[in-house]
Amino acid sequence: MTDHPHATGSTATPSASGRPKVSILIPVHNQERWIEDCVRSALAQSYPDLEVVVSDNASTDRTGEIVSALMGDRRLRYARNETDIGRVRNYRRLVHDLATGDWVLMLDGDDLLLDEHYVSKAMELAAFDPEVVLVFGKMLQGSSVHSAEARNERCQLSSVTDGNEFFLRHPPFGEIGLFHLTVLYRRETALALNIYDLNLLSVDFDAFYRMILGHKIGFVDSVAGLWRQHGKNTSQRYDYEALLGNFAALRRPFEQALAMGIAPQPVLERWLRFSTARFLLICMKSALRLGRFRDVARFITSVTAHDPRLLGTVTALGVRRLAGLK
Repeated sequence: MTDHPHATGSTATPSASGRPKVSILIPVHNQERWIEDCVRSALAQSYPDLEVVVSDNASTDRTGEIVSALMGDRRLRYARNETDIGRVRNYRRLVHDLATGDWVLMLDGDDLLLDEHYVSKAMELAAFDPEVVLVFGKMLQGSSVHSAEARNERCQLSSVTDGNEFFLRHPPFGEIGLFHLTVLYRRETALALNIYDLNLLSVDFDAFYRMILGHKIGFVDSVAGLWRQHGKNTSQRYDYEALLGNFAALRRPFEQALAMGIAPQPVLERWLRFSTARFLLICMKSALRLGRFRDVARFITSVTAHDPRLLGTVTALGVRRLAGLK
């Protein structure tokens, strides 16, 4: 792994203003088509105590050249992995080794921020209550801003919410979620949880739903950016091993919540069942599009062996969605 001359280690550097420093972290691999817009959108943020760190995961296209042309901005740092270490290990390197900020936002190299004041709004919430460890907001999901679907649009949360309450009321894969693109989180809390330690499709849900337990979270009523959808998204991978491994993104938060006693075990078991059912519906929809029927069928067999009531929950949710209900 090599660093650009503007890159430094991960030692925290206190802000002269006394404000928390924010690290916008950009993992990238062969995304020359989108990386310039991504980096520029990060540098356009109005928050004054900011660094933007790009970790290039052994790209073989013009990604490094494009980022290097933007290095005139002293807030930008660039590091390169000489070999492909994988998506999640690249996340981990950014948070554990390269970031120097107190707070972190992970912005994939094919996405972009739309609200130039989003980080400022999030940090204003964080300053309001020192018990807040994570702030999230709205986003667009699609191939472009003009054709994208709004996510978290119907979120009616107050600006500061109890994390345990959110955990129970809004399980992963629901209408309201803690989507990577919108989330700023305390780096100290993330390091204590050793986040990004497992190679999961939904590694963000594993990290954030564990992080909010026992803490407060903030909600910014603003569209943070665009989660860009295209044929090369990692989230399009639906082979059996990836699906089965991703179950840990639900199982680990469930086990942590159970150990902390935030709710009775039957309540948490229902939480896990409904989260898994929602994930199964997403898998089945993708199987129809991608032709991965055998992989999805094997995954369904595996998870229903542990909870026979799961199929009934999947059926009920599917019927409600067909009827236009949530």
